[in-house]
Amino acid sequence: MAAQTDSSAPPGIATAKVAILENEIGEVSVDSSVFSGLAGVGAGGAGGGIQLRELFSGCVCCSLAGELVDAVRDLQATVHPEWLIIEATGLAIPESAADLLRKAITDLEGLLTVVLVDAARFSVLEKISPLIGKQPKTADVLLLNKVDLVDEAVRGQVTSRLREINASASILEVVASEPIAQDVLAEMIKGA
Repeated sequence: MAAQTDSSAPPGIATAKVAILENEIGEVSVDSSVFSGLAGVGAGGAGGGIQLRELFSGCVCCSLAGELVDAVRDLQATVHPEWLIIEATGLAIPESAADLLRKAITDLEGLLTVVLVDAARFSVLEKISPLIGKQPKTADVLLLNKVDLVDEAVRGQVTSRLREINASASILEVVASEPIAQDVLAEMIKGA
């Protein structure tokens, strides 16, 4: 989920001041090593940079809902990010967290829900867990990930299924082992 918090911000994230709020269901950060490899993590200064905060032991869409609101308000007051990215657990229902933020924090200038979809495993995971089919349902953007690991037929099947679940979302293709291309990033955030 991404929210634009300052309308004077440049149209992209590359030069903006960004805050990432990472949520883990457990007590240990799984993704902090990924985030720590990003340029500027921890800096959060006026010339850009990324400030990382973490919420552990629960999910921001339910058990940590109050903590989510408090963390976003704290980041707004202390970091003043132009962009706030909330990286929820894989168990989250993004729309629940988005609804909460829309109601509790009325000065967010744009809010996008982005769901990462594993192209290689989506069909199998959707059959085992109904949650997997619910996550893309109300997303603004669906990032179809690991497209390099599947052939055109599988990619087409997954894309068709995602269109059945959510006809209005943008579906953008990405590769987990590569940074998101600037044109894909620009397309992803244009609705914020």
